[in-house]
Amino acid sequence: TMQAALAQGTWDSVVADHNMPEFDAFAALETLQSSGLDIPFIVVSGSIGEEAAVTLMKSGAADYVMKDKLARLTATVERALRDAATRRERRQAIDDLRASEECLREVLENSRDASYKCNFQTNVYDYISPGFTRISGYARDEMETLPIENVLGLMHPDDLAKVERVIAGAMSGVAGTAYQVEYRFKYKEGQYRWLQDRFTVMRDAQGLPAALIGSVSDITERKQAEEALRESEARLTHLTASTPAYIYEVDREGKILFANNVYLGLTVDQVKGTRYADWFPQDQRRMVQETLDSCLATAAATETEFAVPDPTGKVQRFLVQMTPAKSGESRGTVVITATDISKLREAEEDRERLLAQLAAEKARWQATVESMLDPVTVSDAQGRATYMNAAYSRMVNRTIQANEAVVNHTLQ
Repeated sequence: TMQAALAQGTWDSVVADHNMPEFDAFAALETLQSSGLDIPFIVVSGSIGEEAAVTLMKSGAADYVMKDKLARLTATVERALRDAATRRERRQAIDDLRASEECLREVLENSRDASYKCNFQTNVYDYISPGFTRISGYARDEMETLPIENVLGLMHPDDLAKVERVIAGAMSGVAGTAYQVEYRFKYKEGQYRWLQDRFTVMRDAQGLPAALIGSVSDITERKQAEEALRESEARLTHLTASTPAYIYEVDREGKILFANNVYLGLTVDQVKGTRYADWFPQDQRRMVQETLDSCLATAAATETEFAVPDPTGKVQRFLVQMTPAKSGESRGTVVITATDISKLREAEEDRERLLAQLAAEKARWQATVESMLDPVTVSDAQGRATYMNAAYSRMVNRTIQANEAVVNHTLQ
């Protein structure tokens, strides 16, 4: 049977005679349609009337060819095959579009962000995704019936002018251009949270703005983190600006990325991007760069003392500590702390000089006392002798000898 043949084979088209014993073109077309196959059905007949032919075409036949014009059959079949292929492609495209729309709907329905379409003609939202409820606390039906002016009224007063300015620019801008604006939005519970709105303007056939299509993300946590970072950086800037030490950050090439204070009366902008070693005297630059390279190569901190003359020629001494950064964005850079120890070194030199003077004075005093004929002794607070000159020693020795003589005489 035709039904069995259709089920067993793969067919490109069906060509059927209209008048067959107990099985005409109408029955054949019905059998083909009941099989679910989408292949062209072409009727060949020598006596089909115009009314029957029209009925068959309306019922789904692709075409019909009279037997006295069979030369047309090949072209008719080819055209019918092309039409069938076009129908299949169109049906596949519709199926793909439907699947894509379903996938997009699933994404929008389950996204943490909120998607929307704002209609300028109706002045309300045509669509709001469930994500908006998670973001704002308002139900979808509450927002979809809320006029646009009322939605703008939920924005923070300090941000409203900015939002209106961006929307106005989008309305007069080029179609399809993406816009972005951040603002604080009043949640249903009453608190404000930061939102990031990304949208584009749809235009009608006349090029007039018809709708806004966009998505909204809750960026409150990001804003809080940015504020915390700004406060941290402000504290760090204050601390580094307040310290008397010179703090630098340099990259692998030795170029200055950051400076809190600058030596020699220069500004921070003047030294940024320059090589740290170049700010040292010519005869020290190689040593400075080698110390920096060693710090990077070994990932170990170093400490070196450098003498740097100021514009007046006076030598200033600095204790330079280089520490490699080992984490974060600063990895691969070196933090340099240069502490002015000129006064410390001057104090140490003054101390050494005073000690030398004291030693010289002591030597001169001892020489003078030693040359005296009178006995001289120096005692501490407990009366113990800490020094005696030669005359005193001779006197003590004579006394001891005299005492020994008296003792010896008595014993005899």
